[in-house]
Amino acid sequence: LVGHVTVRYKTTDSTLYSEARVGDDFTTRFMVVGDWGRQGKYHQAEVALQMALVGAVFRPNFVISTGDNFYPSGLKRVNDTLVKESFVDIYNYPSLNVPWYAVLGNHDYGDGSAKHDFSTKPAWQSTEWMEKLDKRWICCGGRDFNTKKVTE
Repeated sequence: LVGHVTVRYKTTDSTLYSEARVGDDFTTRFMVVGDWGRQGKYHQAEVALQMALVGAVFRPNFVISTGDNFYPSGLKRVNDTLVKESFVDIYNYPSLNVPWYAVLGNHDYGDGSAKHDFSTKPAWQSTEWMEKLDKRWICCGGRDFNTKKVTE
């Protein structure tokens, strides 16, 4: 999914919207991807290449990741190799070198097949841990945005 939002006026007067024109003023371009963390398998690498090609023309300001970032069941340790194998090495194109705003999916909390597997740590996807591995990554890491505490 590729998004494009153009805003030309900041107002509460709805009649001005009829005067708005598409243009570069206040334009935001972004891409959205989800269910991708598969170490380049299951067409992840091919999709990344297509994103890069579109991105070279489209020039996104950022990418939104809608979750299930690291299959099969999230990150298990600090500096988990899945970060390099599923993100850093796969989305390493210049056009994708923009901020990635990520949320967590069910697989990022654990895959559900091992209900007593407490080794998955959603917090390791937070910006504070991930920025050491890749500065593009921006994520709450399972924390509640209001309390800043890790959700269970």
